[in-house]
Amino acid sequence: TTTTTTTTTTTMVAGVALRGHRNMERLLRKTPRRKPNDKKRKNKNDKITLNDCDGVSVKAARTKGERGIRTIRSEIDGDTVPWNTFAVWRVNMLASLGFLEDANLQDPPGMEEPVPIAILQERFGANQAQAKLIHFSEGYKPMWKVRFESEERRLKQARKMASKKLRTQNQLRTAGNKQGTIIHKFACVGVE
Repeated sequence: TTTTTTTTTTTMVAGVALRGHRNMERLLRKTPRRKPNDKKRKNKNDKITLNDCDGVSVKAARTKGERGIRTIRSEIDGDTVPWNTFAVWRVNMLASLGFLEDANLQDPPGMEEPVPIAILQERFGANQAQAKLIHFSEGYKPMWKVRFESEERRLKQARKMASKKLRTQNQLRTAGNKQGTIIHKFACVGVE
């Protein structure tokens, strides 16, 4: 007899990396910059090489224009999580929990995304409740023209952006030190 096991994956939320998200693309570079006086032996984990891109070699991606997707994972943080500004949720999963009101009680309010992701991944499993952040080619971040009505409003937005990591850490701690995984997707064409 033969036993077949099928693993189902479900994307719970997918978002687009915006200005302010961590530049995860630097992890895809062949070798990190080293200081001239750094005599330490290089750790094999110090770099991530782009040898294969979901079945498409980097050479083929560069020379033949073939496309592939590179995937890396990170823990939830304020600058790695999909922001609702540019995210799509699987409503049937989100509806079982919703966004927690605590996010609006912070100063400044917001960052309601991390706790539901962490709790729902704990409940359903990380593969059945995937959170993805899609990265465009390096140097490009989607943006839209925003004209703030006053200097006060512009400063408020700058404060909000600067506190995303701290607010995320506070919420995850308040929820019982929850943590989850974000899957980052990159197109391999033109990556060096």
